[in-house]
Amino acid sequence: PGGYPSEYNFASKKNYKYWEKLQHICKPDLIQLSGTEFTHGYLALQVMKNIPSVIYMQGFLESISRYYVASLSRKELWHSITIRDIIKFDWIKQQQRNFLRRSHVEKAMIRISKNVIVQNLWCETHIKAIEPGCVIHRCPLNIRSEFFNNKWSKDKMIPFTIMSNAAGYPIKGLHILIKSLGLVVQKFPQVKLKIPGEKDPFTKDWRFYCKQNGYTRYIKSLIIKYGLKNNVIFLNRLSSEQMAIEMSIANVFVVPSSIENHSSSLIEAMIVGTPCIASYVGGIPEYMKHGETGLLYRFEEYEMLAEYIIILLS
Repeated sequence: PGGYPSEYNFASKKNYKYWEKLQHICKPDLIQLSGTEFTHGYLALQVMKNIPSVIYMQGFLESISRYYVASLSRKELWHSITIRDIIKFDWIKQQQRNFLRRSHVEKAMIRISKNVIVQNLWCETHIKAIEPGCVIHRCPLNIRSEFFNNKWSKDKMIPFTIMSNAAGYPIKGLHILIKSLGLVVQKFPQVKLKIPGEKDPFTKDWRFYCKQNGYTRYIKSLIIKYGLKNNVIFLNRLSSEQMAIEMSIANVFVVPSSIENHSSSLIEAMIVGTPCIASYVGGIPEYMKHGETGLLYRFEEYEMLAEYIIILLS
């Protein structure tokens, strides 16, 4: 109740009374808040301040806001705006402001709870900067069995195939990967990049065209600019089983994000055994050791990413 999570009104008296009613019905001993992305969690903690609570950190909103534009230039930002963005007042810079606005609520949640579950020192450091007295709990990410049951091998993998993590907004860094692919095709013109979770922006559907956001439009323009239309495959939404299978047959798995707390996609790919490349951001360096369990590069350096892809494909 209260509407779509990203538009939830935590100042509403009606929503406040709903949480009071829920507290009376459930009488919880402990509250675990899974993520800080949405503000209904803040209202739950406000109503039930006297009940012990713990927050499991997923994305870290302040850092997402800081790196949201992900090295896109002002010109690229302006040229990416679509009719949908104008109507909904939801272009890339506005999305960045929304994350920053919600990060203030995130900080309030952490200060109320004073108990946080993290997976790495990067996240712990940011928590301590907000609330030095916060109690930090360590708990590793629970990985689904599909990623243990599907194993990568040289014999099974399809040569010259690259797989990436989901890429619906700038911080996932798909534009950096597309730029690097423009260099990779000069050596390996047969290379294929598979992108899960996204619909093909070249789909001839006027409804999709009207709904596409600025980032999708920008990705489409990059693919055209570098002549990669035959090298990029959009896989739409995949189940965890399908993701594990795709990882097990990929030549290389790439996480080109501008920020990550714990990249579950990277951890899953490493468990499958796929050769991995990732940007040196957030908590990623704690999971991957450069030159031993994968290759790390600075996020903006698409030339280095291209070189590492070429090394692994070779």
